[in-house]
Amino acid sequence: MMSDRTPSARICLVCLLVTLTTAVVPSGPATAEDFEQPPVFSAGDVVPVEVRKGAHYEVADEVPNDGFMNTYRINSDYGRFDAYGQTMLAVRVQEIGALDELAEVSKAKVFAESALTAITRPVTAIADFAERPGETIKGIGEGLGRMWKRTKRAAGEIKKDVQEAKEDDGESEDGGGDGQSGADKTADFAKGYAKKYFGATGAERRWAEKLGVDPYTSNETLRKAIREVARVDAAGSFGVKLVGMPSIPGADVVADVNQLVWGKDPGELKELNTKSLVAMGASEELIDRFFENPFFLSPSRQTRFVASLEALEGVTGRDAAVELAAGTESEAEAFYQLGAVIMLGWLHDGGDSLARLAPSRTIPVAVTKDGRLAVAAPLDYTVWTEDLAGGVDRLGELGGQLGAEGRAVWFHGDVSARCRSELEARGWKVHTSFESSR
Repeated sequence: MMSDRTPSARICLVCLLVTLTTAVVPSGPATAEDFEQPPVFSAGDVVPVEVRKGAHYEVADEVPNDGFMNTYRINSDYGRFDAYGQTMLAVRVQEIGALDELAEVSKAKVFAESALTAITRPVTAIADFAERPGETIKGIGEGLGRMWKRTKRAAGEIKKDVQEAKEDDGESEDGGGDGQSGADKTADFAKGYAKKYFGATGAERRWAEKLGVDPYTSNETLRKAIREVARVDAAGSFGVKLVGMPSIPGADVVADVNQLVWGKDPGELKELNTKSLVAMGASEELIDRFFENPFFLSPSRQTRFVASLEALEGVTGRDAAVELAAGTESEAEAFYQLGAVIMLGWLHDGGDSLARLAPSRTIPVAVTKDGRLAVAAPLDYTVWTEDLAGGVDRLGELGGQLGAEGRAVWFHGDVSARCRSELEARGWKVHTSFESSR
């Protein structure tokens, strides 16, 4: 049973926990009729009323789900923003609040001729949305579907399969055509994206701290506004209101941008994170790959990930989670990996003590001290899809290889009745609304 006390984790994210036994449920060939179609929600059903609409923004009513996560569209005075998942929705709403504060600052005489005035100018017509949509680059990937496809393929998962998986996906260095695989092109694009938006001067970090936002946010509009206000007022002499994070699940993931991220430059953060990773048993080669992964280039994301691993005090094999992060293939997966280690920290600190992290190809896996296999995955709303079904079967095989006993799953969000039924039929004990039950 989980403890009712709240763990002393610094960061939160919507997550689930899965514990598996050695049994594997046999399954025959499946057809499309055997699975569910992801739903489309109304914002009124999935977004708290206090978050749904503010003075300068409104969440669109239609909220599509991809079988794992919800996608929200936010129309604001500063453009349109898309958010993949409830946590990112909270982040974007908070950032719109920061833009509101900067819009007030821009009215000062010193900013009259600066770009800040133009950046924070309210969008008043549909044509303005077309010209400056102001939305972050979305996911740089395919959400979580591709990751679960890899899980489904990963029969007999062991650590050495990680490199083989890369080769299977056509990522060899001597590929044909123009000499660059699709994965390489995606990585190059993401690296350019990261270079453009993740650099932050000391003055920009001071302004981010005043506003209570991530100095390395991928929100292009906010990054430009912070860069401009810092250029004109590097000392941060103008007063602003600290923007609070809206009260929705997982909001603390970015709200708790700690003093290390605000106060130290990326080089200093990298040095501190490297020392921590070495202490966890990560090799120099693995650490290099982690820092070079295009979807973990954000210093704040790196620092949160390492801090979350540090919270797994006494757990061996933490380099297995670093291996997965180093192979992340999209921004959505990066948040997934981060959420997984945070969730494991909650469990480890809350009574379900972990002994070690086990090798896995795509999904963080832990072995509890009482011999159960624990798998963490951050999801909003889960339905029974072919990719999920295949992934569940593969996880069952891994449980068998490790001699695990017992299987249970904790979802932060909810699951469809069909998904619950299928999991229970395969021997899973299903828990929902995990964070609120902590």
